[in-house]
Amino acid sequence: MISASSIRTKLILGVSVVHALLMALFVADLVSRQNEFVRDESTRFAKALGQTLAANSNSWLMMHDYAGLQEIVRSQSQFTNLKTAKVFSMDGKILAHTDESKIGRFIDVNKNIPDLLLPVKDLKTLEDADSIVAIAPIVSGGEVVGKAWVKIDKTVVNQILGDISRDGLIYTVFAIFVGAILAGVVIRSMTNHLNRLMTVAEAVRHGDRAKRAEIQTKDEMGRLGRAFDSMLDTLEKNERSLEKAKTDANKASVAKGEFLANMSHEIRTPMNGIIGLVNLALNEPTSPEVRGYLTKVVLSSQTLLGVLNDILDFSKLEAGRLRIENSVFGFDALMDNLRRLYEDNAKQKGLEFRIEVDEGVPRFAVGDALRIQQVLSNLLGNAIKFTDKGHVTLRVKFLKIAGGSVDLRFSVEDTGIGMAPEALEKLFQPFSQADSSITRRFGGTGLGLVISRSLLDLMGAKFQVTSQSGMGAQFIFDLTLGVGSQATSVSEKNLAKSTAGQLAHALTEKAGALEGVRILIAEDDQVNQLVVKNVLKLAGLGATIVANGQEALDVLQKENYDIVLMDIHMPVLDGIEATKRIHAQARFAKVPIIAMTAGVTQVERERCLAAGMCDFIPKPFESTALLESLVRNLRVSKNNVNIV
Repeated sequence: MISASSIRTKLILGVSVVHALLMALFVADLVSRQNEFVRDESTRFAKALGQTLAANSNSWLMMHDYAGLQEIVRSQSQFTNLKTAKVFSMDGKILAHTDESKIGRFIDVNKNIPDLLLPVKDLKTLEDADSIVAIAPIVSGGEVVGKAWVKIDKTVVNQILGDISRDGLIYTVFAIFVGAILAGVVIRSMTNHLNRLMTVAEAVRHGDRAKRAEIQTKDEMGRLGRAFDSMLDTLEKNERSLEKAKTDANKASVAKGEFLANMSHEIRTPMNGIIGLVNLALNEPTSPEVRGYLTKVVLSSQTLLGVLNDILDFSKLEAGRLRIENSVFGFDALMDNLRRLYEDNAKQKGLEFRIEVDEGVPRFAVGDALRIQQVLSNLLGNAIKFTDKGHVTLRVKFLKIAGGSVDLRFSVEDTGIGMAPEALEKLFQPFSQADSSITRRFGGTGLGLVISRSLLDLMGAKFQVTSQSGMGAQFIFDLTLGVGSQATSVSEKNLAKSTAGQLAHALTEKAGALEGVRILIAEDDQVNQLVVKNVLKLAGLGATIVANGQEALDVLQKENYDIVLMDIHMPVLDGIEATKRIHAQARFAKVPIIAMTAGVTQVERERCLAAGMCDFIPKPFESTALLESLVRNLRVSKNNVNIV
C-alpha cells in the first residue's frame, strides 16, 4: 500500500516517523531524568528529616524527658507528606510517636532491616511503592542510644512523576504534530516542483514540445528545473534537426525511387522489344549457328536485365519491400540455364566449368527459382571473373528429404585469386570490394554479394565462406525447398534446344480458350507494338493497336472489345487516367483492363490496381504469361464473358 503512495506521502510519513522516534527518545530520556531527580530529592528530604529528628531528640532522650521528646516528634507533623515519625530505644521500645497510642510499645523488627536494633551508626533508607523510610541513629558519647524513624508518603511524589510523564507525552504528541505540519509544508514545496517537472514531462511526451518547468528558486530544485528546461531545449533542437534530416532523407529516397523507376522504365521498354523480337525470331526456321547467336542474345539481354534488377533489388532491400515468391520450377532447367549462361565464358578463359548435382536432388522443387538463380549467377560470375586457371564448380548436394521438403547444399568453388582473412570483412558491404585494386582490375559494383546475402536471409539461409589468398574461394549455403511435381514456366525451357514453331505451339495451346475474343492494345512504342501484335498472332489472336489512352477511348466508342492491354506511360493520355475514364462509363465498367508496363515498382503496381486494372504484366514479359493473364481475367464462358 505504501509503495503505491505518492512521493509526498512517503516523504511526510518517513520524516514524521523519524521525528516521532527522535522526540519519543528525547522526551523519554527527559522524563527519566526528571523522575530520577524527584526520587533523589524525596530520598534526600527523608534523610534530612530523619537526621534532624535524631539530632533534636538526642538531648531529650539523654534527660529522659519523654514529654519533650514527644513534642519534638509531634512537631514533624507539619510536613504534609510525613506519614510516621517515631523515636525508639535500642531495646525497641517506642519512646515517642506521631500516633501517641503506640508509645510504650515495642517495634517489630522487619526482616528487611535485621540490624534495626543494632548499634549501627550509619543512616539507612528503605523505599517501596508507597513510601520512603529514613532511620537515623541517635548517638551520645560515641554510643548509639536510640534511633529516629521517619516515613515519607510517596503519593505526592508519584503524582509529580505522573504529571511529568503526562506532560512529556503531551509535549511529544504536540511536537510530532507540529513537526509533521512543518515537514508537510517543506515537502509540499519540494513535491510541487517535482509535480511540475512530471507535468511538463507528460506534456512533452504527448507532443507539447514548448512546455517548460520554469522553476525560479535558487535551491537544488531550482537548479534541477533549469537543467530540465535546458535538456528540453536541447532535445527540441535535436528533434528539429532530426526531423529536417528525416525530411531530407525522405526527399532523397523519393528522388532515388523516382530515378530508379524512370531508369527501369527506359531500359525495360527497349529490352522488351529486344527479347520479344529474338523470341519471335527463334520461332522461325534458322540455321543452328544463327539460332545459337539468337539464344545468346536472349541470355545476354537477361544478364543486362539482371544488372538493372540488382540495382532495383538493392533499393527494395533498403526499404524492406523485397519479397520471396515460391512456385514450382524444374531443377534441371535451372541448372541448364546456368550452364548456358557461364559455360562459354569459362571456356573462353580456358577454365573447366562443372555442374555436379547429387542423384537425390528432385527434378522439380518449390521455391523462388529466379532468386536462387540470381544468387548462383552472382557466385558463378564472380568465380569466373576472379579465376585465370583451373576450374569453377557448382555442386548441389542432397542432404535430406522429409515432410514434403528437401534440404540441399549449394556450393560454388573456384581456383582463383582468393581472399585474405581480413578481406572477408568487406565482402558483404555495399559498393565495396574485398580489395580496392579489384575494382580497377575486374570492375563491378560491389552490390552482387550484398543482394545475394539479403536474398538468402529472406529464404532462411546463410553464406559460409572459406578462402585464402591465391588459393581460391568456396561459397556454401543450405536451402530448404518444397518438393514439386511439375514445372509450369516456359521460361524454364532450354532455349538452346528450342525449335522452329515451338513458341507458336506453346502459345496456341494457351490461347485455345480465347477464340473469337477481341483485344485492344494501347502502346506507344512501335517496337513493342510489333512484339505484342506478333505474339498474339502466333497464338491465333487478332488485336487492334492504338498509340495512347485517348485513342483507346475513341476506338471503344466505335467498336466492341472484350479486353484491353494498357501501357501506363503514354503521350496525350496515360494508361492510369484512360482506365479511370473507361470504367467511369457504365457500359465499360466491367471491361477487364490489364496493365502492360515497363514500370515494375510496387508503387506502380498499386497505382494500376487502384485505378481499376485487374492485372499487371511487367516488361519484358513472357509470351505465355501474357496469354495466361488474358485467359485468367476474361474467364471465357457463356456465363461470364464481358462483351460491350
